[in-house]
Amino acid sequence: MNKDAYKDIFQGWIAKAGEYKMAIGIAAACTVIVLVSLVWPKPKPAPTISGINATPPASHPFSSPAPAPAAPEPKPAAPAPAPATAAPSPMQQELAAKPLFPPASKPEPEPKPAAPAPAPAPAPAITQSLPAGYYVQVGSFQDKQHAIALAAKVEDKHWQSRIAARPGGLHAVWVGPYPTRDAVDKAKQALKKDTGLSGFVVKFP
Repeated sequence: MNKDAYKDIFQGWIAKAGEYKMAIGIAAACTVIVLVSLVWPKPKPAPTISGINATPPASHPFSSPAPAPAAPEPKPAAPAPAPATAAPSPMQQELAAKPLFPPASKPEPEPKPAAPAPAPAPAPAITQSLPAGYYVQVGSFQDKQHAIALAAKVEDKHWQSRIAARPGGLHAVWVGPYPTRDAVDKAKQALKKDTGLSGFVVKFP
């Protein structure tokens, strides 16, 4: 055998010896760890209160975190006091009382033409010389104006009336004349129906 062959064999031994040393070192380290774990004192368990472990359990790595406590609701803020309004000055009161622009005046309506006054009814005749015939007497008054007013009312209903002076200063209102008694009786009934006046029949002269 030559020198190179011896050299290769020697290097192989050295390499195997190194591997042996590494394996022996790893085995020694494991042995030390086992001995330390057996000799090292174990920790005492935590005391329990009423059968309940005082030490809180470790949270599971996959458990959800406990919900945070809800924040207290904020109290509503008190409303700010309304600012005090200053009293208006006399000038402001005067300006408020008087408008800047006077209201527009409405045009006055044109006056309507007055309706023509009705023509006054002719006053009944007051005479002592009356035509002869039958009359219906509907009233007799001491005051001549009352007799004239009643005669005008009868004239408004289209009845012919007269005022006759009677003894004692009386003024009688007569309706007529009518030629016959039958004619004056019919006129008396028609007069009452038309004017509501009741009378009696008189003959003149």
